Amino acid sequence: MKIELKRMGILQTGKLLAIFYGLFSLILLPFLLVAMTARPDQGGAWFFVLIMYPLAGFIGGILGAAMYNLTARIAGGMHLELFEVAPPRQPVQSPYEGPVPTVR
Repeated sequence: MKIELKRMGILQTGKLLAIFYGLFSLILLPFLLVAMTARPDQGGAWFFVLIMYPLAGFIGGILGAAMYNLTARIAGGMHLELFEVAPPRQPVQSPYEGPVPTVR
């Protein structure tokens, strides 16, 4: 199935990227704390990682979605090709409902 992405929700994209960058900043935080032991005078770096990084993701998401919407209106949307995957097979249930007999 082929579809075309014509428009992105601007605020939803910004919110999604803010959460993504926020989670990514939590991954970076332990490395930052280890690095801060070598240079304790750089104490404000954790503020940038925890607060400013998700904020930059939100603003970047808004700007990126707005630019995509503008260029998609001019040049056409992004073409995506999707395909349906067969559902996984379900295990067959045994008609026997009691304890498994042991052979002696």
